[in-house]
Amino acid sequence: MSIPLGSARERYWPEWTAAYIGIMDVRPVSGPMELTENVSLIETPGHTPGSITVLADTEGGLVTCVGDAVIYKEDILELESRTSIYPVEMAVSLRRIAALRPSLKISGHAAPFKP
Repeated sequence: MSIPLGSARERYWPEWTAAYIGIMDVRPVSGPMELTENVSLIETPGHTPGSITVLADTEGGLVTCVGDAVIYKEDILELESRTSIYPVEMAVSLRRIAALRPSLKISGHAAPFKP
């Protein structure tokens, strides 16, 4: 999960932010970002602010590492989440991921699954 530094400062106490976020190379993400020829990331907020999804083009198709964007397999199948405190943002992110038509989704909370 990517936590925007401003969000971390708002949500956590200063010592936690300094100890955990302060030691990282934090780069703001705005829009799609290419990391390598076959790996990129997109913003997928909803479960938490600042969440990202990593996209990997593989020989077997697109693999999405969705982290907290998909808590349960049903989230992506129904394009809504019952666990998010940001349900509108979560629904937008779920639709964005589904539109990519990935061959495999890897969630931060559930076993990887194929659509």
